[in-house]
This record gives sequence, C-alpha cells and structure tokens, in this order.
Amino acid sequence: MKLSSVWIHRAAVIVLLATLLCVAGFSLVWKDLRYNEAGAAEYSGFKDYAVVTVDSKIPKITSFKIPAKSSSLTVTITSFTATDNVGVTGYLVKESSSKPTADAAEWGEAPPVSYTFSSVGKKTLYAWVKDAAGNVSARRSAGVTIKLPGAIDKTAPVVTGFGLPVTFSSLTVPITFFTATDNVGVTGYLVKENSLRPSASPAGWSAAPPASYTFASAGKKRLYAWAKDAAGNVSARKSANTTITSGGNGGSAGITGTVRDIVSGSVVSGAVISDGTHSATSDSSGVYTLNDPSGNYTLSVTKTGYLTTYQTATVSSTAAKTVDWALTKTYGKQAIPATSMQYVIFAWNDLGMHCDQDDYSYFGVLPPYNTLHVQVFQRGGEGARLIRSGITVSYTFPKKTNSALHTNFWTYAPQFGWNVPTNVGITGTPLSGDMSLDANGLTWEAAGIPITPYDDDGTWDPYGTAVITVKDNAGSVLQTVNIVAPVSTEMMCSNCHGTNNPQLDILQRHDAHSGTSFVAEQAKGTVHLCSECHSDNALGMPGKPGVPSLSLAMHDFHKDKLDYTPQSSNTSPGCYNCHPGTKTQCLRGIMARAGKSCEDCHGTIAQVSGSIQNGRQPWLQEPRCGDCHDALHVENSNALYRNSFLMNSPEGDMNGIISCEACHNGPHAELTTTVAADAAVSQKYQGDSYWIWNCGVCHGGSSGRTMHSSRFSSGGGG
Repeated sequence: MKLSSVWIHRAAVIVLLATLLCVAGFSLVWKDLRYNEAGAAEYSGFKDYAVVTVDSKIPKITSFKIPAKSSSLTVTITSFTATDNVGVTGYLVKESSSKPTADAAEWGEAPPVSYTFSSVGKKTLYAWVKDAAGNVSARRSAGVTIKLPGAIDKTAPVVTGFGLPVTFSSLTVPITFFTATDNVGVTGYLVKENSLRPSASPAGWSAAPPASYTFASAGKKRLYAWAKDAAGNVSARKSANTTITSGGNGGSAGITGTVRDIVSGSVVSGAVISDGTHSATSDSSGVYTLNDPSGNYTLSVTKTGYLTTYQTATVSSTAAKTVDWALTKTYGKQAIPATSMQYVIFAWNDLGMHCDQDDYSYFGVLPPYNTLHVQVFQRGGEGARLIRSGITVSYTFPKKTNSALHTNFWTYAPQFGWNVPTNVGITGTPLSGDMSLDANGLTWEAAGIPITPYDDDGTWDPYGTAVITVKDNAGSVLQTVNIVAPVSTEMMCSNCHGTNNPQLDILQRHDAHSGTSFVAEQAKGTVHLCSECHSDNALGMPGKPGVPSLSLAMHDFHKDKLDYTPQSSNTSPGCYNCHPGTKTQCLRGIMARAGKSCEDCHGTIAQVSGSIQNGRQPWLQEPRCGDCHDALHVENSNALYRNSFLMNSPEGDMNGIISCEACHNGPHAELTTTVAADAAVSQKYQGDSYWIWNCGVCHGGSSGRTMHSSRFSSGGGG
C-alpha cells in the first residue's frame, strides 16, 4: 500500500516527539497506531511494544576528599558524594587517571570508605561514578602524603664477605669474593679506596658485585666495599688488603681509569681515550690504560652517542695516574623554544646552596641570606644584546612570603649588629622587590634575600623557586622565568652534640675549651654572632686579632672528630655532618653525578684546615675548574668561577659579557643536576635540562655553533 504524505508527516512528528521525550529521560509505551489516507487514526489491534529508555545525562561527583597526610597505607576516604538525574549505581577509585569503562570490574555499589596504597610517598587518588545507563562521570582527584612511622625499611644490608688476593702482579686486581645480604634484597655493590661511606646515588654502584678493581700504583693497598638496598640504606664498610708487586704496565708510568655513564653509573665499553698522540679503548669493564711517560696531558674521551669530554692529568715517573670518566649523552635535536621569543632571561644563584639556622636563641653562625643574579638578552641574529637599562627586573617567592613564620632571626638580629625590619635581610633586601645592576654593570642582582627552607605553609622546601619578571618602562611584561634559590638549615650539629639541645651543648663545650661564659650570658638573654670574634669572609666580618677565622676554627677543631658518634661516622660524605646535608643533598650538580665528592675538589677536612693555615683565604680562594678541565673551560684570571665570564665566544663579541653561571648554573649545582627545578631556564628556552649549549637561545640561526672557541680566546674559558 502506498503511504500518503499526510501519514508520513504525522509519523515523523511522532518519531521526533518520541526522541525528544526519550532524550529527556521519559519512558514511552507504543501502540500499533496508523493513519489512513483520509487522515483518520486507525488501530490494527492494541499490540504492546517494549519500553524504550534513553538516559544520556552524566552523573556528577559533588565531593571527594582524603586526608592530606596519612601514617598508614590504608587511607580513609572522608567524603565521596555524587548526584545523577536517575540515580548513581557505581563508585570507583584508583591511582591511575585513565577513565574506566562502565563494565570495569572495580566498580562498587556504594562509595568506598578507604583505599590501600602499595607504597609510601606523595600519592594521588582518582574517583568516578556511573549510572544504570553506563554514563561515567568526569574524574575528581585528591592527594595524600603517606609516611609510615617505624614501617619504612631502615635495615641496611650487611657485607658478609669481601676478599682480594694477598699479592698480585697487576694494577687491575681481581676481587675474589664479594657477598652481601639484606632483609629485602641487595640492589647495589660498590668498592673504592676511600673509606668515606658513599651515598646511595647511582654513580659508582653496580647491580652485581664487581669482578676487579684497578689501582693507580703498586704497593700495599686497602679496598673498601659497601652494599645498598632499594630503600637507599647503605651497609657498613668491609675492607680487604692486597700488595701489588708490579706497576702493571711494564714498570713505566701511565694513565688508567674507568669510563661510566653519568646518569646510570653503568660502565661504558668502546670509549676512546686519547692524549693527542696515543689512544686506548675501554674494555667490557669500562677500564682503559694509556702507557704515557711522566708529564702533563690534556685527555679526551669519545664515544658514539656521548659528548666528547676533556680532562687534564699530570703523570709522575713512579706511579700511574687514575683518571675516571663520566659521560653525558649527546644533546637532543629538539626545536629551540626561544626562537619564538623576543627576550630571554638567564637567572642563577651564586653558590648553589646557602645555609642558615632554625634557631638563633643561642648563637648566630649565618643569617638568612640568599643571592640571585639575572642577565636579560634581547634576541637577534648577530645582533643579540645584553640589556642593562630601560627595564625593571623584579623577583618574588610565591610560596615564601613571610620568613618570620619559621625563624626567630629578627628577634636576635639587633644583638648580632643588624637592625633590620622583619622579613628584610641584613643588606636591606626584602623577600620581594626590584633588582639592581651590580658594580660591573653586567648582571642584575638581589643580594641577601632572607628566605628560609620553609614555605609559608610549613613545607620544608630547600629548593624553593623565585619568579623573575622583566618589564619595560611602560610596565609591560617582556619575559618571566623561574629560578631556584637554594637554602637549608641542615647543619647537623646534633650528630655529635646530641638531639636534646645541641646548641646548649656547643656553648658548654666552647666555654670549657676557650674560657668564655656564653652559657651564663645566654641564660640572661644575651647571644653572640660567631664572627664577632672569628673573622668570616662570607659576611665580610673582620673578627678579632689573634682569633682564628670561623672557617679555620670549625675545620681544624673538628678534623679528628668525624667518628665521634655512629651518626657522624655514618654520614656520607663526612662533609654532610655540617654542610647540608644527607636530606638536602646540596652537592647535586654534574660533578656529583660524575662521581666526584666534596673531597675531590676541596680535600679532606684536615686538608681544608691545613690550606687555611698555609695562607689560603676561605671563600675568596676556592678550587678552580681549570685544575681538571682543559684551557677552554677555565675561570678568568684571578677570579672565582662564580665571578667569571665567557672569554672565548665563537665570534669574540660576547667575551666578558655572559657570566659562566648564566649558562652552567652555580657551583655544586652545575647543570645537569638531580633537582629538576634547577633546569627551569634551560627547559624554558632550550627545551632540555642541559647547560645552555645552543647559541640559538639568543642568536637566530646559530644552533650549530660551539659555545667555547679557541679563535677569540682572551684570558680564560669562562
């Protein structure tokens, strides 16, 4: 039968109405209704059809909360509520942020009252709800930090056996046995000649016991062994002795060492080490030997996929020189983000770490004091230029706006000779403000910012960030960047002076040793700054005649006391007993990642003391990059690294303009570091976490150039 247009039109109206009602959530019962050609309704019987329900409205979570902190892996869900136009039929929580399907097995009919995590740390929990139609809500999330008192694995492994042959005729000595046990499992093995307990960081550790060790020279030797576990617990050391009866290279002097990956710590085979005339290739253990006679050498190491690296070495006529290498993977080929920008900001902290105190009610060592430097460049082809005028450079600490919440420094500052308002540093520098050009007119500077390692909410944050903002004279923002301002109060006097009141113990011992009356004075409310008597170049304090400098007094008095308590003897490296610290890990830069310790540059605590007694001026005369690196990467003449500038730019026009720290960051924190925030400048403008290696950050079309060139060298690499 041919349907009339009237029948079709009315049927369409009914279908449209039914669709709208279904979308709205109504249920419809259909009867067998038809229209004849005259437009009259006819029923060919009342035949019932199925109820059709279409629910497309998505449920909504109205509340989802968990505690911010928990001392248990099972965390209570304090609130989980939701609404739906028909009704919520399922609840689900998980740690993954991926949206679940409506038929996932994890759904429950009622809101869960708790969730059990598998490990401690900062966690995020995600929540969803669903309805009977299979509609799944948008997610809600909540965070928690889990710390289990007494439940964290604090049991260190035990080295059960370690041995060397009594005598051997080669510098490379086999390790006859090296065994260790742990309550959970041993994850790393390490051997070295230095008895200082190593950190658990990757450099130097191997997943299996090493089969051999290469010494630098013949004679009586002692080797120390450690094991670690996944929780970062490091065992007590175990040692073994051997006597090497030959130099291992035909009796002549030479250079030997091991090549490793700087990040993983794994050995690198097939690396070519050259002195410019002779070369050697690292074997499957990463070990190489160059049979060089006595003399001074500039060495290079090359390996496909890694950057070419240089070191200097001095070889004597009687013993081989050990030169180890830690190789960095080749730069990426990513696009440079700065190419779309008109201005770039280089910002850095001068020292890589500043120290202050939690409590000044007994004495003062160092005040809250941090310094930031900035250089601003307008990008261009060959016309990139340093901007020294016509702009305002400011700094703020969004999470650190009130240092007085976490230190009593300003209560005692007048007794130390500093009459400054609360939250203002001893140089008159506030917690936020404008920077000014330094004496050289090359960098913008804010010296003496009084920040602490605590955020306003009490979070311990030794690597808090400042926001640097550059505006033109009209107040328009030209560029911003974040930069770490490192500071820590982790001077662990409690390792030796007790945890009850280490400050009082220090005063008591000072009185007994030096005949002072600091304990009695402190009880009456009088406190002293150490540099009142002990000169301190860090603060520019002259001290008193005949009294050793603060640096000499501290290092010389404590040089034989690092094993005073188990806490101090087990602190690694030993410098972390006073300098921050096993928690802070201020030695975090590329030197540390290459396996270098404090002592590799500064010497032992006794050597630091001895150098001062021999005339070295602490803070003003420090280890130099040029002591190990080649001529292209040395400081300026008579200048520290932190005060040096690039002096061998590709075209010579940037010589004496760009600070070394602008590209490489501060000492102890040379890029790349173990703290992600240190690389904020590189990430923003260069797109990676390396030092500034790409000239294209400032110069258009210059990405392939070598930053340091011998063509226009003038007085140091910078």
